[in-house]
Amino acid sequence: MKKKLKYIIYLSLVTIIAGLIFYKFYFNRPSIISKVPADVSYCIVMNNRKIANELRLIEKIKKDTFVKRSTSNFTQTIEKIIEQTGVNPLGEIVLFGNYNSYYLAWAGISKKTFYKYLKNSKLIAKHTKNFEYVKLNNKLYLSYDWPLVVLSNKLPDLKKGFFSDKSPKISIKDLQIEENKNSTVWGFIKPDLYNSGLLKLIPIKEKTYISVIIDEQKTEFNLYQKNLKLQNQNFLPSINNKCLLVLSCPWDTLFIKSVNILPNEIVKPILKMISKPVNQLNFEVLDTITSTEQVITYDMDIEFKLTQKIYYKYKTYPGMYLELFKTQPDTQTKISSEFFKQKLSENTKSYVLQSGNKTFEKLPDYYFYANIDLLRTDPFWKPFCSSHINKVEIFTSPYKNGSITKIKLHY
Repeated sequence: MKKKLKYIIYLSLVTIIAGLIFYKFYFNRPSIISKVPADVSYCIVMNNRKIANELRLIEKIKKDTFVKRSTSNFTQTIEKIIEQTGVNPLGEIVLFGNYNSYYLAWAGISKKTFYKYLKNSKLIAKHTKNFEYVKLNNKLYLSYDWPLVVLSNKLPDLKKGFFSDKSPKISIKDLQIEENKNSTVWGFIKPDLYNSGLLKLIPIKEKTYISVIIDEQKTEFNLYQKNLKLQNQNFLPSINNKCLLVLSCPWDTLFIKSVNILPNEIVKPILKMISKPVNQLNFEVLDTITSTEQVITYDMDIEFKLTQKIYYKYKTYPGMYLELFKTQPDTQTKISSEFFKQKLSENTKSYVLQSGNKTFEKLPDYYFYANIDLLRTDPFWKPFCSSHINKVEIFTSPYKNGSITKIKLHY
């Protein structure tokens, strides 16, 4: 009887402890979403429980050339702080902000660990009415009202910001539609963020809902616009097995200068030669051009006799068809020259830089396809394609009463 009672007490204690832990980290976890201000331009929610199961895939993505080119020290800082302070695994990580501000919010898991991080990092906390904060550098703050933690480039507003309880807040209904309810990452982007130039390959004209699903074969980003129907987006070009890359998008002259997808060896000479504003770009990768150049050198010996030496230098140049469409057609066409093994010409509607003929007669206004498997084997593009991704597709098509933009990364 005593032994049986002992087991009952033991099981009861285990159940109580398990219940307390479950309550603390599930029922009693703070809602991050309910603290986000209602006037933000974007709000993206990451489900920790799903992301935890997909970390291996995320690690793969982080090593890709395209991802590395688009990330910064801010990303590395986030990873370091989250790793050292800890995040509630049953909560969410929420990224939100406006045109020139960004905030990353989450719920901490251990107060002791968090304050140990502050102490070890020799960070001195300052106090406000609603929260405490430390300055990490000139453009980065870590604010907290335990267990709520926010990493941002600006301090949260005291009256209307994340830690204020008296200002309008966002709701789940503002973030979710039927299509993104079960996604790993979900939320929305408004058109005013589009003006920042971050999303020029994606036609964002109204509030756009995001759905991100990660699995073993691919990661798929879906962007839904309920009422936007785009012209010239009702078809997809027929891609053959030899196609390396094709790009079509409404990039203007200023934005092309900031693009780092194309190598500077290509972009800089082109921008020097075009004199009129452009607002649409079509680009195809054709067969790489190989060239063997003769190099002659002379060596002088101790008797002042010259010896001629000849060797051959192997070079590669990108095969391409690049067309930049003018904002306004004109009647004057001045350029017709050749450089970098390419022919540069100008007509009334566009500038054309080419090493061969284009293969697509017509492209949608918004479209991107890259066969990275093939680019990795190409002598010119190989250095730019260190990636675990085998293929990338970005395209927009009609969906219900609006449109959907799909971004697919195939492994």
